[in-house]
Amino acid sequence: MEKNWVCLVCGSTAAGADKPVTCPVCGAGREAFTADAPAVVETPAAQAPAAQTDAPAAARVWTCSICGWKCESADCPERCPVCGADREAFTAEAPAVVETPAAQAPAAQTDAPAAARVWTCSICGWKCESADCPERCPVCGAGREAFTADAPVAVETPAAQAPVTKTDTPAAKKRWRCTICNMVFEGEVPPDPCPVCGAGAAAFVEEADEAQAPRKDTDEAFVIIGCGAAGCEAARTIRNHNAGASITLLCGEGELPYNRPALSDVLAGEMTFDQALLDSEEGFAAANIKIIFDRAAAVDREQRRVVLDGGGELPYDKLLLATGANAFCPIPQKEGGLPVRTLRTKADAMELDRLIGAAGTAAVLGGGILGIEAALAIRARGLEVTVIERSDRILSIQGDQAASQRLRAHLEGLGVRVLVNSGVEDTDGGAIILQGGARLEADFLLVCTGVRSELSIARACGLDVNRGVIVDQTMRTSDPHIYAAGDCAEFGGKVAGLWSAALAQGRTAGLAMAGAAAAYAPIVPATALEDGAFKLFSAGTVGGGAHKRILLDDPASNVYKALYFDGDKLCGAVFLTDVSGAAAAMDAIEKAMARDMAMLLLL
Repeated sequence: MEKNWVCLVCGSTAAGADKPVTCPVCGAGREAFTADAPAVVETPAAQAPAAQTDAPAAARVWTCSICGWKCESADCPERCPVCGADREAFTAEAPAVVETPAAQAPAAQTDAPAAARVWTCSICGWKCESADCPERCPVCGAGREAFTADAPVAVETPAAQAPVTKTDTPAAKKRWRCTICNMVFEGEVPPDPCPVCGAGAAAFVEEADEAQAPRKDTDEAFVIIGCGAAGCEAARTIRNHNAGASITLLCGEGELPYNRPALSDVLAGEMTFDQALLDSEEGFAAANIKIIFDRAAAVDREQRRVVLDGGGELPYDKLLLATGANAFCPIPQKEGGLPVRTLRTKADAMELDRLIGAAGTAAVLGGGILGIEAALAIRARGLEVTVIERSDRILSIQGDQAASQRLRAHLEGLGVRVLVNSGVEDTDGGAIILQGGARLEADFLLVCTGVRSELSIARACGLDVNRGVIVDQTMRTSDPHIYAAGDCAEFGGKVAGLWSAALAQGRTAGLAMAGAAAAYAPIVPATALEDGAFKLFSAGTVGGGAHKRILLDDPASNVYKALYFDGDKLCGAVFLTDVSGAAAAMDAIEKAMARDMAMLLLL
C-alpha cells in the first residue's frame, strides 16, 4: 500500500510503498523521511476520494532540544537531520493551526496583545503610552511604583483607518500669580524675577484659570478711562467673558499702557521702556481692545457718553473710572531754582534721566519703598545720593525695626547717605534747606512722598467721592452704570494705593461689568526688594504692638525671619536674604493662620 512520505528537513512529500532514498527537493537521505497517512486513492467509478478510516493526527511542532531545529509533523522525528539527535531529544508544542482552504483565513492567535495605556509619573507628571508600566521615569528617576495608569488608548479600526484616539489633550498654559504685586503671567514656569515688582520665582503661586462664568456675548459698549493696572486688567477680564462687546481704553498720557512700578528700573538702565509695556499694539488689537490716545473732558451720565478733550464722544453702556492718582509733592518748584521732581509717569522718568546725565549729586525725599528704589536707581547711575526720611527709620511702614536697620546698612554700604527724623523746609538755589535750617547741597530733589487720587472727572459728574470714588464690593459707584478701580477707588473707607490691589480691583470690576459674579476682598499689602545679594520680603502688619517671635536672626549671614501675630492669628511676616517662603507666608496671612501652624513657615 502506498504511503505519503514527508521530508522532515524541507517538508516536501512523496508517495510510494517504500521510503524515498533521497529527497528530490533538498537532497536529504532516507532517514529524513517519515510516513504520513496512506496516500489517497481515487475510485475509478466516481473519481471521488477514497474513504479514510482514520483521520490523520494533527500536525505538531517538534523542536530539537540540542540544536533548535523545528518541524511540523504528526509524529516525532526518529532523528534530527541537523545534529543527529535521537527522538528522545525532541519536545512537542501545541498542534499547529491549519487554515481552511475555503476562506484562506490567517491562523488564529491565541493571545491578543495587551492594549496600550497612558502611564503618568505621580512625581513629575511625565506620560507615556505603553502596554506595560515603565520600570523607571526617564525625567525624575522615580520607580514603577510612582506610576498610575489611565484608561487604555483607543485603537483604530482597520475599516475606517481613523487616527488613534489620544487620551491627552494639549495642556493649557499655566497661569502664575505673583503674591507680591498680584500680576498674572502665563508660561510653563513662573518668571524669575517678576518683571513688575522684582520678586523671585518663590513668590509665585499657580493660579487656576479665571472662573468660567457663563459667557454673555453681547454688543454692549464698555469704555475705560485710564489704562494703568486696573484699566488694563478690567479690559482683559471683560473680553474673556464677552467676545462681542466693544471695549475702548482711553490712554490720557499718550502712551501704551505700561508697568508703573518698573520706572525705577528704567531709570537705573536695567530695563528699557518698551520692556515695561503691559502689552503691545498688536496684543491689544488681537484682543479686539481699542486704544485711544486722548483724555476724557467730561462724563455725561444722563446720556451715557464720555466727551473727549480732542473732540468727539464715546457712548457707553458701562463705564470704568481707572484714573489712578497723581504724585503728591509738598515742596513747590521755584522758578529758576533747584529742580524738584516726582516719578510717576514716563515723562517724569525721561526728565529725571536728563537731570541725572548732567548731575553729580541728588536727594530723595521719602524713605518708603518707592524712595528707596529710586535712590538705588540714581546711585546705580553714579551719583551721590541722600535719602531724607521724616520718621525715625526708613521703610517704617513696609518693614520692622530689624529690616529697616539692615536695609539702611546696605544702602550706606553702597554710598547712599540716610537722614532720619528729618524733612525738607525749602530749596535755595543749589541747596535743600532741611528741618532745623541745615543746608544740603544737591543738583536736584526727587520727591517720593505718596500719591493723591485723581477725582476731577468723578467729582464733576456728581459721583459720591471721599478720598477716592466710593465703591461697593463689585467696584460699582453711586451710579449703577459706572464703576471705579485702582488708585482712584475707595473701598471700606480706604484707598489701597497698591499695584496689587489695582489689579484685583480691575479684575473684580471687569467681572461685574461683564455680568459675572464678583466680590472684591482687600489685598494684603506686600513689599519685595532685591538689590544684589540683599533680598527683603515683607507682608501684612509688622512691628507696632503686634506680638513677634523670631526663629532665626543671624546678622553674619543677614538671614532674618520674623512672624507677627494679632492675638493667635498671623498678621504679618518679614524675611531677609532667604525669601523662599514668601508665597506660603502670603497665603498664611490671608487665611489668618493660627500660631502653631504658622510657625512651620520658619522651618
